[in-house]
Amino acid sequence: MKPASGNRTVRVLQQWLFAVFLMLAGASSFAAGKTSGLIELPIAARPDIPTAITWSAELLNAADTALAAKNPPAAAVPNGLNWVRTNFSRHHIIPQQYLQALVAITQAPDSDIADADVGKVALRKALGKIRYPSAAPLLTGVVWAPVNLFEGPVGFLRSDEPGNDFELNKPRSFDEKRWDALRNVVHVMTVLEFSNEGSKFTVSAQTLNARGGLARLTEAVVALAKYTDDNRVAIHRFSNTDWIDGRSLAAINLQDLVGYSSSLIVTDSLVASKKNAYRLKLKADR
Repeated sequence: MKPASGNRTVRVLQQWLFAVFLMLAGASSFAAGKTSGLIELPIAARPDIPTAITWSAELLNAADTALAAKNPPAAAVPNGLNWVRTNFSRHHIIPQQYLQALVAITQAPDSDIADADVGKVALRKALGKIRYPSAAPLLTGVVWAPVNLFEGPVGFLRSDEPGNDFELNKPRSFDEKRWDALRNVVHVMTVLEFSNEGSKFTVSAQTLNARGGLARLTEAVVALAKYTDDNRVAIHRFSNTDWIDGRSLAAINLQDLVGYSSSLIVTDSLVASKKNAYRLKLKADR
């Protein structure tokens, strides 16, 4: 018969080995995810803007003033809201496709994303804080996150319209800390490559997982979420002094955007002569 102390030693050793096995198995599960090859993130069409998002009073009042100043005598007062919808947009600083990619990361299989139970959860939580606060799906809310938007002339009227690229110039009246928080996200989003066909992003699994790309991306979005929480930001409202006519270098004058048909103001068309006329005012501009 073996001594009792010997049996205890064996049991302790077995328990220790089992605990080590569980720890290693847990660590393996925790770190699951690709470390080579590509991860594909599907991109859908841009979701419609939530109907609850409205134009700022500053812009609507400026539009009404411009239309009243140009309105022919005895003519019916034009619909200022329709005129604004035609001539203005909510511009994205971080392009909407990249915001979709952030959401897609949180929905990617755990077999693609390393440390998914930490990185994906933290990223999704942060996106939930910056999203437009409505019952809209997460994707819609993130694409139309107010912190990332500012009012300005439609792309047709802009000479500095970035298209699907990041907005490079800060509107003069835009909060510097807000801009920095957004740009910090932009800097780490270079790990994402938008496909030529515009239907997906591809990202190196090694860059995102093995090299800590997800951690840096999540950290930047968490910081943006904190800014959003601390400041209760809205869509940045239009200010005419943020914009200049590239030809005269004067501040944008909304009366110049008023078009006519048969001597009456047209609210559903753009003034062709003003194509590419305006841009954001730069530091070099007086």
